[in-house]
Amino acid sequence: MHIFRRIALCTVAAASSVLLVGATGIPASASESTITGSFEYSDLLGGNNRIVDPSEGTCYYVTSTALSGFNNTNARATTYTDLNCTLLGTVVNPGNAAVFPFASVRFTLP
Repeated sequence: MHIFRRIALCTVAAASSVLLVGATGIPASASESTITGSFEYSDLLGGNNRIVDPSEGTCYYVTSTALSGFNNTNARATTYTDLNCTLLGTVVNPGNAAVFPFASVRFTLP
């Protein structure tokens, strides 16, 4: 009877350890996949605009055709000449500028 109690206690302890390790790993991986920072751009009408903390994979339509932009995020920004993030994609890495016209932008983590 004593042996079964030890086995049961060891099993409960091992299961608790697995749950604890699994629970502490979730927030770290979630925070690593968050895009932070801003993407600033100047549009055809002379306005300055900003996309702050963009969502990964979302296609952002710029207010008017953008003439230039600066990627101050921790993600790759891909600019496109159309409104649907499909035509003539050009990658703008973090800390770099886009110096060509674009109509939409999508962000992806490296």
